[in-house]
Amino acid sequence: MALLCLPLGVLPYLGAVACWMIGGCLVFLLTVLCAWPRKAPRVFDVVLYSLAIPAVIMNVKFGQTGTWVAAVLGFGLMTLERRPVVSGILLGLMVAKPQLGLLIPIALIAGRRWTALVSAAATAATLIAATVAWFGMAPWWAFVERMPVLQQRILEDGSGVWQLFTSVFVAVRHLPASVTAAYAAQAAAAVVAAVLVGWCWSREVPQSAKNAALMMGLFFATPYAHVYDLVATALVPLWLWQAMPSKGPRRGVGLLAFTVLILAPSLMTLAVVGFGVSIGFLLLLPAFVYAVYICLRSKRHGDARSSMNVVGATGIEPVTPPV
Repeated sequence: MALLCLPLGVLPYLGAVACWMIGGCLVFLLTVLCAWPRKAPRVFDVVLYSLAIPAVIMNVKFGQTGTWVAAVLGFGLMTLERRPVVSGILLGLMVAKPQLGLLIPIALIAGRRWTALVSAAATAATLIAATVAWFGMAPWWAFVERMPVLQQRILEDGSGVWQLFTSVFVAVRHLPASVTAAYAAQAAAAVVAAVLVGWCWSREVPQSAKNAALMMGLFFATPYAHVYDLVATALVPLWLWQAMPSKGPRRGVGLLAFTVLILAPSLMTLAVVGFGVSIGFLLLLPAFVYAVYICLRSKRHGDARSSMNVVGATGIEPVTPPV
C-alpha cells in the first residue's frame, strides 16, 4: 500500500487528499457505469447510485480505501473474459489489501482462468519485490512484529471500533464469546464460502453471477472487513439484475436482499449502538445466498462470454441478458 500510494507523497497535503477522495469516487462511478445493467443508463441514475449509498458516504467520512478497492475488484472481474491479463494485473493489486482477496485464487482455479491467475500472481510478486527494492526489508519485519499486537487490539478486543466490522468473527466475539470460538466460527464461514464460490465458478453460468457470488463470498472468508469495504458489494445488484426472474416471488426476494445489502452499513451500525449486537454478516447473507441461487438456476445463453457488460478495446459493449 505504501508503494501504491507513493505518488501522493509528492503532492501538497490538500492536493493529495483531493486526489485520493475525489479520484476514488470517480473511479468507483466509472466502475458502476460499466456494471450498469441497462444499455444506455442515465447519468443521474449512475451518479446517484454511486455516491448516495451508505458505504460510499462512510468511506468518504473515514478517508478509506473502499472506492479504490471496489474499482480494482470490479474492473478486475469485469475484464476477466475479454482481457484476462489486464484482469490478473488488477486482481493482483489486491495484495495491498489481501484480507479482501482470499477467495480470488480459488475462484480463478475453479473457473480454470489460468492466464488471469498467472498474471495476478506475477503482479503480486512484482509489487512485493518492488517494495523490498525501494524500502528494504525493515517495513516487512516491522509488519510481522506489529501484526499480532494490532490483531489483538483491533480485532480480538476491538473496543471502540467493533461497530465498524462486518465479519462473522466479530459477531461471535461480541456475543460475547471466547476468541477461540470466534475463530472457529470464522473458519467455518470461510470454508463454506470457499466451497460455494468454487462451485459457482466451476459451473457454466453467466460470469456476472459468478462475480456476484465471489464478491459476497470475500466478506465471509475474512475476519477483517469494515463498513467502508462494503462499497464493493454495491456492484452485486447490478451484476445480478439481468439474471433475476422478470416477475414472481423470487424477484421480490432478490430485491429485498439487495435493499438490505445496500443499507447494511447503516443498519449494522445502528444495531451495535442501539442494541449492542453485531449483525453485519447476517445483513450480507441474503445477497450471498441469492447470488449462489442465481448460479444454481442460471444457464448460459449462446456465447458464454456475453453475460455482462465488459470493458473492451473501445469501451463498454451491450450484452444480451441471460434467462
